[in-house]
Amino acid sequence: QRIKQDLPNIPDEVVNIWLVPFAEDPAYGWPRLNYCWNYVLQRNSLDYWANTTWQRDELRLAEEDLTPDSQRAARAIYENNVLGLRNKFSNLMDTKRRFIHIHQHILCNGVVPRPVIMLETPKGLDTIDGHHRLSALFYVRTCWQNAEKRQRLIANAAIEPKRNQPVWICTPPQSGTSKIRNCRS
Repeated sequence: QRIKQDLPNIPDEVVNIWLVPFAEDPAYGWPRLNYCWNYVLQRNSLDYWANTTWQRDELRLAEEDLTPDSQRAARAIYENNVLGLRNKFSNLMDTKRRFIHIHQHILCNGVVPRPVIMLETPKGLDTIDGHHRLSALFYVRTCWQNAEKRQRLIANAAIEPKRNQPVWICTPPQSGTSKIRNCRS
C-alpha cells in the first residue's frame, strides 16, 4: 500500500480508518496532494505526518477536552441529524445514515464502532477522524442523563456508554509531553 510507504509511522488501523477511504476515492487518489487532501491532512504536509507519534488508548472523551473547532463540529452534526437544522454538515454524503448507524452501535455495544482519531494540540484534542462518532456518543450520553429517556433506553435493553472510549492519539512532531492524562479518569 502506497500510503504506508509514504507514512510508515502511522498505525495500520489509523491508515485504514482515516486515509484509505479518501485514497480509494477517485476525486482524491494517493498521493495526489490536491486541495482535497489539504483538508484531510489538516493543512499539514506529508513530512509533518511522517514525524508524528501515535498511541492507542481509551479516554473519556468529554466535550471540554476537545478543541473549539471539534466541539463546534460535534454540535453541528447533532443539530443537523437530531434537531433537523441545516448547516454545513447537511450536505455531507450519508451524514444521517452514518449518525444513526453509530448511534445504534453505541446503544447496542456501549462503545463507538471504531476508534476516534485525535491530534494533541495546545487547545485540546482536535478530531482528525470521528466527528460523527463523537457527536453520536455525546448525544447518547445526554439521553442516558435524562430520567425519562433513560427509562426508555433500559426498557429497550440499550447499553449505557462506557466511560472510556477507544481512540488513537497523534502527538505532533517535537511536541513535548502528553497533555491527555486528565482525559483518562
